[in-house]
Amino acid sequence: MKKILFVIFVLTLSLAVSSLAVAQDNKSAVWMIDTDLANIGCQPGVNVSGVGADSFVGFPIYAKGFDDLGAFEINITWEAAGSAVLYTEPGFGEIATSASLIEVPAYPINGAEDQAIAAENNVFPEKLGEPTADAGSCMIAIASTGDAVASADYKLLYFPIFKTASDFTESTQINFIVSVKIVNGAGTQERDLGYRYFYVNGSGTDVKTSTWGEVKSQFKD
Repeated sequence: MKKILFVIFVLTLSLAVSSLAVAQDNKSAVWMIDTDLANIGCQPGVNVSGVGADSFVGFPIYAKGFDDLGAFEINITWEAAGSAVLYTEPGFGEIATSASLIEVPAYPINGAEDQAIAAENNVFPEKLGEPTADAGSCMIAIASTGDAVASADYKLLYFPIFKTASDFTESTQINFIVSVKIVNGAGTQERDLGYRYFYVNGSGTDVKTSTWGEVKSQFKD
Protein backbone atom coordinates (compact mmCIF):
# COMPACT_ATOMS: atom_id res chain seq x y z
CA MET A 1 0.00 0.00 0.00
CA LYS A 2 2.86 2.36 0.85
CA LYS A 3 4.42 1.72 -2.56
CA ILE A 4 1.14 2.58 -4.29
CA LEU A 5 0.78 5.80 -2.31
CA PHE A 6 4.40 6.73 -3.12
CA VAL A 7 3.78 6.16 -6.85
CA ILE A 8 0.64 8.29 -6.71
CA PHE A 9 2.60 11.03 -4.90
CA VAL A 10 5.38 10.97 -7.50
CA LEU A 11 2.87 11.13 -10.37
CA THR A 12 1.02 14.02 -8.72
CA LEU A 13 4.29 15.90 -8.16
CA SER A 14 5.35 15.30 -11.76
CA LEU A 15 2.08 16.68 -13.07
CA ALA A 16 2.39 19.74 -10.83
CA VAL A 17 5.95 20.45 -12.00
CA SER A 18 4.90 19.93 -15.61
CA SER A 19 2.03 22.37 -15.19
CA LEU A 20 4.37 25.02 -13.74
CA ALA A 21 6.79 24.52 -16.60
CA VAL A 22 4.20 25.37 -19.21
CA ALA A 23 2.51 28.16 -17.25
CA GLN A 24 2.15 31.28 -19.39
CA ASP A 25 1.64 34.33 -17.25
CA ASN A 26 4.20 36.88 -18.53
CA LYS A 27 5.62 37.18 -15.00
CA SER A 28 9.16 37.64 -16.31
CA ALA A 29 8.25 40.42 -18.74
CA VAL A 30 10.17 43.71 -18.53
CA TRP A 31 10.38 46.72 -20.83
CA MET A 32 12.86 49.44 -21.72
CA ILE A 33 13.23 52.70 -23.68
CA ASP A 34 15.81 52.91 -26.49
CA THR A 35 17.62 56.00 -27.79
CA ASP A 36 19.97 54.38 -30.33
CA LEU A 37 17.80 54.72 -33.44
CA ALA A 38 20.52 53.69 -35.87
CA ASN A 39 20.87 50.13 -34.58
CA ILE A 40 18.35 47.31 -34.44
CA GLY A 41 17.44 46.08 -30.98
CA CYS A 42 17.25 47.74 -27.59
CA GLN A 43 20.12 49.89 -26.39
CA PRO A 44 18.65 51.44 -23.22
CA GLY A 45 18.73 55.22 -22.81
CA VAL A 46 16.54 57.81 -21.12
CA ASN A 47 17.52 61.24 -22.38
CA VAL A 48 18.31 63.31 -25.49
CA SER A 49 19.52 66.90 -25.84
CA GLY A 50 19.83 69.64 -28.43
CA VAL A 51 16.13 69.50 -29.28
CA GLY A 52 14.71 72.85 -30.44
CA ALA A 53 11.52 74.26 -31.94
CA ASP A 54 9.42 72.29 -34.43
CA SER A 55 11.70 69.30 -33.92
CA PHE A 56 11.10 65.57 -33.76
CA VAL A 57 11.60 63.46 -30.65
CA GLY A 58 11.20 59.69 -30.59
CA PHE A 59 11.96 56.73 -28.37
CA PRO A 60 11.38 53.10 -29.40
CA ILE A 61 9.80 50.99 -26.65
CA TYR A 62 10.89 47.36 -26.24
CA ALA A 63 9.82 44.44 -24.06
CA LYS A 64 11.23 40.99 -23.36
CA GLY A 65 10.67 37.96 -21.13
CA PHE A 66 7.02 37.49 -22.09
CA ASP A 67 5.62 34.05 -22.85
CA ASP A 68 2.05 34.85 -23.91
CA LEU A 69 1.77 38.38 -25.35
CA GLY A 70 -1.49 39.05 -27.16
CA ALA A 71 -1.78 42.83 -26.78
CA PHE A 72 -0.20 45.83 -25.09
CA GLU A 73 -1.15 49.31 -23.99
CA ILE A 74 1.27 52.22 -23.74
CA ASN A 75 0.27 55.42 -21.96
CA ILE A 76 2.46 58.51 -22.28
CA THR A 77 2.06 61.85 -20.48
CA TRP A 78 4.25 64.93 -20.35
CA GLU A 79 4.07 67.73 -17.81
CA ALA A 80 4.12 70.73 -20.15
CA ALA A 81 0.92 70.25 -22.15
CA GLY A 82 1.22 71.98 -25.51
CA SER A 83 5.02 71.77 -25.64
CA ALA A 84 4.87 68.68 -27.84
CA VAL A 85 2.31 66.63 -29.75
CA LEU A 86 2.17 63.07 -31.05
CA TYR A 87 3.16 63.43 -34.68
CA THR A 88 0.86 61.76 -37.22
CA GLU A 89 0.97 64.03 -40.26
CA PRO A 90 1.38 62.57 -43.79
CA GLY A 91 4.98 61.88 -44.71
CA PHE A 92 5.99 60.95 -41.21
CA GLY A 93 2.92 58.95 -40.33
CA GLU A 94 4.48 55.63 -41.34
CA ILE A 95 6.77 55.96 -38.37
CA ALA A 96 4.47 57.75 -35.98
CA THR A 97 1.33 55.69 -36.36
CA SER A 98 2.66 52.32 -37.46
CA ALA A 99 4.04 49.83 -34.96
CA SER A 100 6.65 48.68 -37.48
CA LEU A 101 9.63 50.43 -39.01
CA ILE A 102 10.14 49.53 -42.67
CA GLU A 103 12.69 51.17 -44.99
CA VAL A 104 12.84 54.27 -42.81
CA PRO A 105 14.99 57.06 -44.27
CA ALA A 106 17.13 59.42 -42.20
CA TYR A 107 15.31 62.24 -40.39
CA PRO A 108 16.25 65.14 -38.13
CA ILE A 109 15.27 63.68 -34.78
CA ASN A 110 16.42 63.73 -31.13
CA GLY A 111 18.71 66.70 -31.70
CA ALA A 112 20.51 65.21 -34.71
CA GLU A 113 20.36 66.90 -38.11
CA ASP A 114 20.26 63.66 -40.04
CA GLN A 115 19.57 60.62 -37.86
CA ALA A 116 19.52 57.18 -39.48
CA ILE A 117 16.68 55.00 -38.24
CA ALA A 118 17.11 51.25 -38.50
CA ALA A 119 14.28 49.30 -40.16
CA GLU A 120 12.80 46.91 -37.64
CA ASN A 121 9.66 44.80 -37.41
CA ASN A 122 7.11 45.09 -34.64
CA VAL A 123 6.65 42.24 -32.15
CA PHE A 124 3.37 41.32 -33.90
CA PRO A 125 3.55 40.26 -37.57
CA GLU A 126 -0.14 41.13 -37.87
CA LYS A 127 -1.67 43.76 -35.65
CA LEU A 128 -4.62 46.03 -35.04
CA GLY A 129 -4.75 49.35 -33.22
CA GLU A 130 -4.24 53.11 -33.53
CA PRO A 131 -2.92 55.76 -31.14
CA THR A 132 -5.18 58.33 -29.55
CA ALA A 133 -3.86 61.66 -28.30
CA ASP A 134 -4.89 64.69 -26.26
CA ALA A 135 -2.94 67.72 -25.05
CA GLY A 136 -0.23 66.33 -22.81
CA SER A 137 -1.04 62.66 -23.20
CA CYS A 138 -1.47 59.82 -25.66
CA MET A 139 -2.37 56.14 -25.56
CA ILE A 140 -1.33 53.37 -27.91
CA ALA A 141 -3.21 50.06 -27.79
CA ILE A 142 -2.06 47.33 -30.19
CA ALA A 143 -3.40 43.77 -30.38
CA SER A 144 -2.16 40.80 -32.35
CA THR A 145 -4.61 39.55 -34.97
CA GLY A 146 -2.69 36.26 -35.09
CA ASP A 147 -1.17 34.04 -32.43
CA ALA A 148 0.18 35.28 -29.10
CA VAL A 149 3.95 35.84 -29.05
CA ALA A 150 6.75 34.71 -26.73
CA SER A 151 10.29 36.09 -26.59
CA ALA A 152 13.21 35.97 -24.17
CA ASP A 153 14.91 38.80 -26.10
CA TYR A 154 13.82 42.41 -26.59
CA LYS A 155 11.18 42.97 -29.28
CA LEU A 156 9.91 46.33 -30.51
CA LEU A 157 6.47 47.24 -29.18
CA TYR A 158 6.08 50.74 -30.59
CA PHE A 159 8.04 53.80 -31.71
CA PRO A 160 6.12 56.97 -30.75
CA ILE A 161 7.36 60.19 -32.35
CA PHE A 162 6.52 63.69 -31.16
CA LYS A 163 6.98 67.17 -32.60
CA THR A 164 7.89 70.09 -30.36
CA ALA A 165 6.07 73.41 -30.35
CA SER A 166 7.28 76.49 -32.25
CA ASP A 167 8.33 78.21 -29.02
CA PHE A 168 10.30 75.21 -27.75
CA THR A 169 14.05 75.90 -27.31
CA GLU A 170 17.14 73.80 -26.58
CA SER A 171 16.97 75.04 -23.01
CA THR A 172 13.35 73.92 -22.61
CA GLN A 173 13.06 70.69 -20.67
CA ILE A 174 10.26 68.21 -21.00
CA ASN A 175 9.83 64.85 -19.26
CA PHE A 176 7.75 62.08 -20.80
CA ILE A 177 6.27 59.48 -18.43
CA VAL A 178 5.75 56.17 -20.18
CA SER A 179 3.65 53.32 -18.78
CA VAL A 180 3.32 49.83 -20.28
CA LYS A 181 0.71 47.13 -19.73
CA ILE A 182 0.58 43.76 -21.47
CA VAL A 183 -2.28 41.31 -21.96
CA ASN A 184 -2.11 37.57 -22.57
CA GLY A 185 -3.28 35.90 -25.77
CA ALA A 186 -6.66 34.94 -24.35
CA GLY A 187 -7.28 38.49 -23.13
CA THR A 188 -7.93 37.24 -19.61
CA GLN A 189 -4.85 38.48 -17.79
CA GLU A 190 -3.36 41.96 -17.71
CA ARG A 191 0.06 42.73 -16.28
CA ASP A 192 1.19 46.26 -15.38
CA LEU A 193 4.93 46.58 -16.09
CA GLY A 194 5.26 49.96 -14.40
CA TYR A 195 6.54 53.25 -15.80
CA ARG A 196 9.73 55.03 -16.82
CA TYR A 197 10.80 58.58 -17.65
CA PHE A 198 12.25 59.91 -20.90
CA TYR A 199 14.01 63.28 -20.62
CA VAL A 200 14.33 65.88 -23.39
CA ASN A 201 17.03 68.54 -22.89
CA GLY A 202 17.49 67.32 -19.33
CA SER A 203 18.61 64.30 -17.37
CA GLY A 204 17.47 62.08 -14.56
CA THR A 205 17.53 58.58 -13.18
CA ASP A 206 15.43 56.06 -15.07
CA VAL A 207 13.38 53.50 -13.19
CA LYS A 208 10.12 53.56 -11.61
CA THR A 209 8.09 50.53 -10.93
CA SER A 210 4.66 51.78 -10.10
CA THR A 211 1.16 51.29 -11.35
CA TRP A 212 -0.42 53.47 -14.03
CA GLY A 213 -3.03 54.49 -11.45
CA GLU A 214 -0.27 56.06 -9.36
CA VAL A 215 1.08 57.89 -12.39
CA LYS A 216 -2.34 59.32 -13.27
CA SER A 217 -2.83 60.52 -9.69
CA GLN A 218 0.07 62.93 -10.19
CA PHE A 219 -1.95 64.82 -12.77
CA LYS A 220 -5.21 65.20 -10.89
CA ASP A 221 -6.43 68.71 -10.14
